[in-house]
Amino acid sequence: MPQQMARRLLPAAAALGMLIAMILGASASAQPLSKAEAMKEGNPAATAPVGSTPSVITFEGRRINEAQVVARGLACLDTATGYLCKKNQSEFAAEEQAAGEEGEATPDCAEVTFLWVYQHKQYEGASDSLAARGEWRDVPGWLNNETTSFRMGDYSGHLSDYSGGGGYWYPGDTGICAYQSNIANVYPGWNDRITSRYRNP
Repeated sequence: MPQQMARRLLPAAAALGMLIAMILGASASAQPLSKAEAMKEGNPAATAPVGSTPSVITFEGRRINEAQVVARGLACLDTATGYLCKKNQSEFAAEEQAAGEEGEATPDCAEVTFLWVYQHKQYEGASDSLAARGEWRDVPGWLNNETTSFRMGDYSGHLSDYSGGGGYWYPGDTGICAYQSNIANVYPGWNDRITSRYRNP
């Protein structure tokens, strides 16, 4: 009889342990859930400036449009003057290394230095990276409400469902080196919902 009872209690204990771990994990990564909440907490991201959204997209020295970015599944870098696109993310390795960022804790984020957002799960489809820090930048038009995975890179930050960091902020982990290969699996309501992003200075 004691063995039968032990067999019944083991799954319950395991489930309870998982629940406690989830609660502790959630509290450890707690962050503001909106710009208004961040403002009350004195979070610098709440009053950070909003950078301008570039209108020019270039690929291999030629101007292209958003439809071409999506059709080719290009990777682009958000710069002050425009979106510089390449065939894939690995082609930006040199640019990321040249940035010489040491990060908030000199981390190794699997060779991802900038903040990257991707159209599809598993870091596939068209993508865009953000190198600028200390200001909100809207995602490019082809990724507005289309982002399903992301990698934060060497700095923590925030993802928002509204332009310029307004509205709600993504509740999951956006710390140093944080990543999510499929937002739909963990926060279904946030899949294809991100409009702007921010990297801490």
